[in-house]
Amino acid sequence: MDGQGACMFPKPQLIPKVKYEGNDNITLPAPCFRVGEPELVYVYFLIGIILPLLATLFLQRMAIVRFFLRVGQKIFVEKCRPERAADDIGASLNDLSEAGSDMEQPPTAPTEIVPSLNMLKRVRSLMERKARRPMWHRYLNQMSSSQTLFGQILMGVGVFFSCVSLFIYLKYVNRHRDSLELCGTMPNVYQILDVMANLYMLVYFIIRLAGNPKKQKVAVDLHAFGDYFCIPASIIGVGLNRYFTGFTYFRIYNLIWIVDICANRGVVRSANKTRLLKLLVLVVMLVTVSAGFLHLAENLGDPWIYAPDGTPLYNGQNVVYWRCFLFIYGRITWLDLSGIRVLTHTGRIIVYAFQLIAMGIIGKAIPRILQEIKIKAEYDKKYEPCSMFLHIIVCGHVTSNTMKAFLKEFYHIDRYFAEHFKVVVLSDNPPDEAMENLAERYFNKLEYKRGSIMRLKDLRRVNLADAAATLILADRTAADADADDAANIMRVVSVKNFKGTARVIVQIAHYHNKAYLQNIPSWNTKNGDVIICIAELRLGLLAQNCHAPGFSTLMANLFTTRSLDAKTKDPACN
Repeated sequence: MDGQGACMFPKPQLIPKVKYEGNDNITLPAPCFRVGEPELVYVYFLIGIILPLLATLFLQRMAIVRFFLRVGQKIFVEKCRPERAADDIGASLNDLSEAGSDMEQPPTAPTEIVPSLNMLKRVRSLMERKARRPMWHRYLNQMSSSQTLFGQILMGVGVFFSCVSLFIYLKYVNRHRDSLELCGTMPNVYQILDVMANLYMLVYFIIRLAGNPKKQKVAVDLHAFGDYFCIPASIIGVGLNRYFTGFTYFRIYNLIWIVDICANRGVVRSANKTRLLKLLVLVVMLVTVSAGFLHLAENLGDPWIYAPDGTPLYNGQNVVYWRCFLFIYGRITWLDLSGIRVLTHTGRIIVYAFQLIAMGIIGKAIPRILQEIKIKAEYDKKYEPCSMFLHIIVCGHVTSNTMKAFLKEFYHIDRYFAEHFKVVVLSDNPPDEAMENLAERYFNKLEYKRGSIMRLKDLRRVNLADAAATLILADRTAADADADDAANIMRVVSVKNFKGTARVIVQIAHYHNKAYLQNIPSWNTKNGDVIICIAELRLGLLAQNCHAPGFSTLMANLFTTRSLDAKTKDPACN
């Protein structure tokens, strides 16, 4: 503890590296520095940095040559401009005179036949060029594409060998070792498997680079960086009889090929799911690669620390990979379960760089991931039909008041058949508080679903094909009754297009709109299709009541059900 009460960690001790003594009896495999061999870790790292630069220079060589030629031409023109000024003026005057003579002639009218013939010639020449391409070039295009079956097979094999290399890497870094680079390791089955996997990845990289027209994109993508860092270390290690755990953690990014294969084969059909899986792989890759770099830095130590007498000092620590993984994971979740402390300056730089990158990548990826995998509300889920109930769908002008009156009437005790039905409400808006209270009151009889009767996926979600009927309610207080009737007519058309034999009961405000419904080809009163015109019903009851007073009261009593409480009943009724 310091004077302010803060916790102070002890300063790490600097340990001199063990020097090689020629008379030491060392059992192989052993750390390379103990047998007098130089460590090539930083050589492998430089190779991984230089190779993409060389690949970029090679692929852009023509553009670079054109750039220098353009610069040289500009410099040459600037030097020769005073000597050629008079000649340029004379040439300009001649060009103007020729242009004036050309303008005196009337232009010829363009025809429509010439462009079409030119287009046909261009198409034919393109077909001939494609036909003249060698067969191996066509095979390369197929093998490098993730759209073809052959290319998907090669990509799947690449995923398999990437997993093999990653498994071998995790096997070695899961234990405490004196060094990450061992000498005298051959013969070793795991190392031979790793070399075979890297040789295949080298061949597949060449195929992707040669068969893809966008070679620059292939040469600098993250898959290529994994090849640049992993392949040279593996091949050089076999030639020099040594093994370096290396940068194999880059292979984790090749798992994104599984997502591409599933998307191209139709296993994952949704673009949102594909994006979600790629974001998950990207987040896992970032944490894995950062943990790999931290593991490498902490075990190697800082290379620039020396004693005053020139002896190299070691300020690292012998730590396994999974502790570094938990440490990096703790930087995201603020829950550090690793129990380690970063000792090297290189490790601190890696941690700070990871946090900066994580703010940009993981900070954007995690909200999108949570948005994709968020739990759907109950009203956004699919209606699951029950074998013990039938269901009817209610849509249109749906409010808590209209549904309260409808449910009270529909589930009246006198309607014994109603207890075999469930009501599924389909509305464009989420339920309000009054509707939620109503759904809780009729929790085993009413289900609310958000959606539109005009969308095909919502019709499937409420299982309209098996519904006993579809009831479309009208807005009796609408300012524009004709517009409300037109909306209900379109809802009927949507239902009939989905299933022509579906039973529809629709409310409309005006009588003259009935003709539009009756002209629908699949409208059939024999199937139970009913039009309820509110104005027609009201005026019809008033007209019949003029002929027979009390007729409207009688019909109203027949249409609706009423029940009185025991306290309000008239004793004379008994």
